[in-house]
This record gives sequence, structure tokens and C-alpha cells, in this order.
Amino acid sequence: MKIVKYLFIAIGILLLILLAAPFVLKKPIVRALQQQMNRQLNATIHFDPDIGLNFFRHFPNADLRIDSLTIINHTPFEGDTLLYIDHLHVVVDLSSLWKGNTYQIRMVELDRPYIQLLVNEQGKANWDITQPSSSTEKSTSTSSFRAALQRYVVQNGQVVYADTSLRFFLRLNGLNHTGNGDFTKEVFNLQTHSDIQSLYLAYAGIPYLNHVHTRVDVNLQVDVPHQRYSFEKGTAYLNGLTLLSDGFVALPDTQNVEMDIRFHTQQSDFKHLLSLIPAIYQKNFEQLKASGTASIEGRIQGVYNYQRIPAFYLQLLVQNGMFQYPSLPDALRQVNMLVEVQNKDGILDHTTINLQRLHLEMNQQPLDAHLLITNPQTSMFIDGALHGKLDLSNISKIYPLDKQTRLKGLLDADVQLKGSLTSLQHKQYDQFQAKGYVLLNNINYQSAAFPHGLSIPIAKLLFSPAQVTLSQLQAQIGRTDIQAKGTLNQFYAYLFGKGPLQGNLNLRSRLIDLNEFMSTSPEQRPDTTSAVKAIVIPRNVNFTLTADIGRFIYSNYDVKQIQGKLSIANGTLQLQQIQSHMLGGDVILSGMYNTQDPERPETHVELSAKDLLIPQVLQTVTIAQSFLPLQQLIQGKFSGNLSLSTFLSDKWMPILSTVNSTGMLQADNLNLLEFIPLQKLATATGLDLLTKTQWPSVHFGFHIDSGYLFVHPFQLVTDSVQMTIAGKNGLNKQIDYTIQMIIPGSKLGKANTALHQLIDRANAVAGVQLQSGDKIHLNVHLTGTLFQPQLTLDLAPVTSSVQQAITTAAQKKFQEEKQKLMQHLIPSDSQHVIPHGGAASDTVSVKHEIQQTIQQTIQKRLNQFLKKKKDTTGG
Repeated sequence: MKIVKYLFIAIGILLLILLAAPFVLKKPIVRALQQQMNRQLNATIHFDPDIGLNFFRHFPNADLRIDSLTIINHTPFEGDTLLYIDHLHVVVDLSSLWKGNTYQIRMVELDRPYIQLLVNEQGKANWDITQPSSSTEKSTSTSSFRAALQRYVVQNGQVVYADTSLRFFLRLNGLNHTGNGDFTKEVFNLQTHSDIQSLYLAYAGIPYLNHVHTRVDVNLQVDVPHQRYSFEKGTAYLNGLTLLSDGFVALPDTQNVEMDIRFHTQQSDFKHLLSLIPAIYQKNFEQLKASGTASIEGRIQGVYNYQRIPAFYLQLLVQNGMFQYPSLPDALRQVNMLVEVQNKDGILDHTTINLQRLHLEMNQQPLDAHLLITNPQTSMFIDGALHGKLDLSNISKIYPLDKQTRLKGLLDADVQLKGSLTSLQHKQYDQFQAKGYVLLNNINYQSAAFPHGLSIPIAKLLFSPAQVTLSQLQAQIGRTDIQAKGTLNQFYAYLFGKGPLQGNLNLRSRLIDLNEFMSTSPEQRPDTTSAVKAIVIPRNVNFTLTADIGRFIYSNYDVKQIQGKLSIANGTLQLQQIQSHMLGGDVILSGMYNTQDPERPETHVELSAKDLLIPQVLQTVTIAQSFLPLQQLIQGKFSGNLSLSTFLSDKWMPILSTVNSTGMLQADNLNLLEFIPLQKLATATGLDLLTKTQWPSVHFGFHIDSGYLFVHPFQLVTDSVQMTIAGKNGLNKQIDYTIQMIIPGSKLGKANTALHQLIDRANAVAGVQLQSGDKIHLNVHLTGTLFQPQLTLDLAPVTSSVQQAITTAAQKKFQEEKQKLMQHLIPSDSQHVIPHGGAASDTVSVKHEIQQTIQQTIQKRLNQFLKKKKDTTGG
């Protein structure tokens, strides 16, 4: 019994230790993690410091859980996410936790990781983030963590690999991967299994694998000292296709990767190759009948580094292929294809792509093609041809289209190309062969995803060495109709990624309705703020478009009679004197739309407008709505010129804080309906005439900057009352305006007793009579909002006018009193009063002294008078 008792006590103590240990050990583990990452990585690392430590999940080892681990790149991949892990579980040897010097890692588990591997055009990789260290540091520094792995796991991960220098892109979605092996040994076997829900692979913009479910099983022989990883009978399952592979990958140094990998298909059935085509694999693939053979084989051998690629060879061979759905009457027959892609020395320009033959028959209509491409990086040489006729209505006889899908029409092609693109760049057209045509007749397409339908009665392309001519195009997309013709220059260079597309196109249309494609039903109004993405103008297109469009509809805009030229070059759209009828008037528009920075498009326009309806402008133009939300309160038209520039959001909407604009406008027959600021001003001044709603003509200038609409001083005159108005509106809806008013006294009215009292007091004190016809100056300060304005009257101009009138009247009266007093004290015959023998100069001196005495006395009286006047008027 004592043994049992002591056993329970020991177990209890052990449990207590296990429960307390996470709180004791958490801080030193977090500290060790931070020190190790900061010492070894040149990147920004974030993780939740509240790490979890569990002794029961992988007992007798400890489970260390780190949440929201993020690694963000520094220059030259500034801000890119290299790694994000939702939950990282690290299983650590329990005994190493207590020792505290080195933690031995037994297992690693990544839950929902996102891994983004990037290589830029200079060949720099974003995963190269280890800190450079000297040999001394290498010999003295030791890691707090040592890999003693037995197993690692990736659950529901996503991996992106994008190599810009090679134009290669790989994306793995839904990655589940496990690896088992003894990482404590220098040479060991590593058994791996991967399951990828969706694999996408593209090269040079061409997708070769798309939404392919993939499973990979590989048994690796790992040689740690020599960094060599060998495998035999590795198996990859790509939908229904099985590839077998063997070879090795070695890392002899930090700059080079050596490899020799061979692969080939296990089966030779044509049906397994068809499984790589998503449209076929996802449409009753198990019921598909197929015959014929198909094989894939290849080899990758050599060294990969920033300067070169390994040599490679790939062959795809299809012989006598056929497939048919049991429910359909016809089959695709006689599919024969041989493609070889080869590079013998690892120099990318020495790559050869050779589609030696492609032949297929649909309803006994053959289609044949071949294409050879050499020297793809320098003087690309092409030799290709396409010949055949396809009745598109036969597609529904060999492939089960959706019930809502309708497809018919005739495609007729006969094109031959041969020569070096360098010849075309030097305009040596006699050294390049190009001839033939592509003709579309009575094409009709409609589906659930495209319910509006597409109709092309006729379209014809003619090929020559100098250009491709669109001799005729008629098309109807829903309500939108298009008629076009023109020429395409440098078409072949553009087609093979060797230069920009140049050309000229004349476009005519009765109606272009973009709203139709932005709603699921005709009755729905398009939500352009969510449906529209910023349109990116391609950099590799240099195009001039001459347009004549009867009507163009987009969002709230309904534009008619559009005529003018548009040019596209280097990611920018230029508008050249585009004339149109819109918003009830006529507009001439020039400007540009720049998407060289796709994340922050920029636009600038110069606009000349005539007789635009103000309500339509306020209801339609986002910028006008934001600064003047008066859609229901203003009637009339305006004309004038303005310029505007702004950055746009990814929803193709103006970023209002970046709007800059200037303009001069004239509004005619302006009708202000229940305009609250004028109503308040009329009440405050007693001028009922300000409630007038009709203003025949108003001229004003403005500019927009830093989120404010600044209205330059302009005048309104009504029934002899003059108002000079200036101020600003903000995006925060606040207003700040001053109104300088000049009001005839006869217009004041009884309501403005303050002004009358001021004038009456002045007349009483000064002994003058200010006439009612005199001009009264009044300043008004308007703040608040347009719908809740605050009004402040400034009487300083009135007071100043009254003071000036009083001063003028007082000076006049002073002169009159002075003359009277002088005449009383010094009569005209005053020389008789002077004693005999006195000189004439004495007489003048006495007169001057008397004048000074009188003037001082009167000036004293005047000062007292003015002080009394000032006290009375409150000035």
C-alpha cells in the first residue's frame, strides 16, 4: 500500500511539474527564438509572443506552438511576405528543456502556411535572407536549437514560386505534405508524400498545367555532407496521368544547383493525357471513351544558377487519338501530335520549340498546324502554318456543353509564317514570308456566364509581312454593336513576346452599353464601386483609335455623339479633343489615364463645357457630389473650362484627397431652391429680396486642393444690393465663406433696427443728416455646413462709414464756426483799433496769435465731441 501511495504522490508531483513548466519555461524559449532569428535572418519577423507549451500532445516530448509567424522581406522585395504560418508546432525533446542550453527539435508541423518564393529579373531570390557572418562569428556562435528531426508535416498549405528572370510561375493550393526520416544521421532515407489539390504551372505566360490534382511519392536518399538528394522510382499522379522519375539534386555550393532528373509516363493511353485538360477532366471523365496512345518523356541535366539553366529535353507524342462522350453523336478523331522542346547546353537562347505536327478531325473536317521556334531571346526564327475549317456547331456534338450554352459559326484559317523577326524589326519585309487569312462567319455564342451573347456576322484578318489588316469586323455583344477596320503593325513580334503591338483602328458604334455587363439582370443597377476594377493599360501596346460612337453608357454616365482620337502607349491612354454630348450639354475633352503604376492609376483631363445641366452634373460626377451635395437644390446650366487631376483607387474611383482642379465657370439661369444660407442671410439683414431664387448669370473661378474646394471672389447683384462672395467647402462638409455686402439705405427695411439705430444716433450726435440713399457696407461670415449654416454679421464697415461721415460733417462745421468767430473778433476795419505808431507787422502777429488761440479752443471742443460720439456709437 505504501508503494501505491508513493506512486500516486510521484505522479501528482510529475503532473504538477508538467502543468507549471509552461509558465516557467516560456520566457527563456521566446527569448531564445528571438535571439536566433535576429542573429540569422535579414528580414522582419513577427509572431505572437504568447507561445503555447504542451506536455501532453506528444508526450514524453514537449509541444511548442507559435501562432501567426510572419517573415517579411527587406529590399529588394520590400514588404513582400516570404512566409506566413497560422500555427507552427515544434516538438522539442523534454530533457533539453530542463538543461536550457540547446533545445533538440524532434518534429515540425506547419498548419496553413503561405510560402511565397520570388526571383526578380536580376536573379535575386527573396529566400536569401540569412545574415552574412565572419568566420570568427561562425566558430564562436552556437544555435539554441538543434535539429533532431524524425518527422515534419505541412497541412493545407499554399506555395507560390515566381521566377521573373525565367518567366516561370508555379502555384500549389491545398498542399498536404509529410516527411519521415532520421535527421540526426549524416546519410539517411527520407520518405515523403505530397497531396496538392490544385497545381498551376505556366511558362512565358502560357499555362501548361491548370487546376491539376497532384500526388507525389518520393523516397529520397539524403547525403548531408555532400548536400546530395537522390531518388528512384519517384511517382507523380497528375489527375489521371502517372509520371515516373529518378535522379538527383545536389548543392555543391551556395551559387549552383546540380541536377540530373529523368521522367516518363507510366501509361500510354490517350485518355490519361486528356485528364490534364480541366474542361475534359471535370466533365464526366470516367464515362469518356478514348483510344490511341500518348506519351511524355524528358530529362533535365546540368547546373542551375543565376546565369544559366540546365539542359533539358521534353517530348509529347500522340498517335491516332480519339475521344467520345457516350451521350453524344460524334467524336474528335485522328489526333496526332509531336512536340519537342530542347536545350542542349543550358543557354536559354539555344532553346528550340518544335511542334512538328498537329492534326485532328471534327465531323470529317481536318485542322493542321506546325510551328518551329529557334533563338527565342535574340533573332527569333519562326516557321509555322495553320490550315483548316471548323464548323463550331459541331463542338456540341463531341463535347457536352451546358444547356444554356449556344455555339455556332464557321472558322476558316489559312496562314503561313516563316522568317526571322529581326528582319521585320529592320523592315526587311522581303526576307519574311507571311500570307493568308483568318475568316469568321456568322459566329454566335451565349452561355450562363455570358447571357448577353456574342454575334460576329463577319470578321476578316489578312496577313502580309508588313502588317496584319483587319479588313472588316461586325460584332454585336448584347446591346453593344461594333464595326471596325484597321491595321496591326509588329503583330508577329507582339504575338511571340518580342515587341509592342502597333496599329491603327477605326471604330464605329451606335451604342456601347457597359452597364449591361456589370449586372446579372437588365433590371439591376450596376454597383460600380464593387464591380469595377481599375483597367490596366498594357505597356506593350502602341495603338491609335479613331472613334465615332453614337451613345456610350457607363454607370450614371450617358454620353452621346462621341468623336475623336484615343492613343495607347506605354501603359497610358491619351484622349485627344474628344467631342461629345453629355450631362445635357456639349463637352470637348483631352487628357490622359496613366496605369504605369497599376496599384495607383492617375488621370488628368482638360475639359471645355457648354450648357451642362447642373442637376445632372451633381447627380453623376462623384467629385461634384462630394464637394457640393446639392443635387435637389440647384437648377440651371453652366459653361466654362476646367482642368482636373487625381489618383484612382483599385475600384476605378477618384481618391478625393488627391484631387487637384482649377476652372472658370459661368452659370446661367441659376435657380436656388430653398437654399438655406441665403434664407438665413435674408432673415438676419431683413433683406427679403435675398430669398429670390433666380440669378440670370454668375461668373466664378475655383480650385480644388488638399480636400477643399476654394471659390474665388465673385459678385452677385440683385436690386442694387451687391454681394462679393469667396470661401471654401471641405470634404468634411464644413464651409467657410465671407460675403461683403453693399446695401442701399433704402433697402434696409424695418427688420434691421440695429443699422437704423446706429445711423439715427450718429445724426443726433453729429448734428448731421445721413441720407437713406447712402451705401451701407456689411460683412457676413458663413460657417457650419450648407444645410446647417452659422451666420455672423460684422458691423465694422458700417461703423467705419458712420465715423467717416461724422468726421467729415464735423470738419465742415468746424470751418464754419471758425470763420464766424474770426469775423467777430477781427472785423475788416481792425487796423483802426491799433495804437498810433504801431507797425503793420505787429498787427499781423496779434491776428496770428488770436487765430492760434481760437484754433486750440475749437480743437479741444472737437476732441470732446468725437469722444462723445465714439461712446455713443459703441465704436
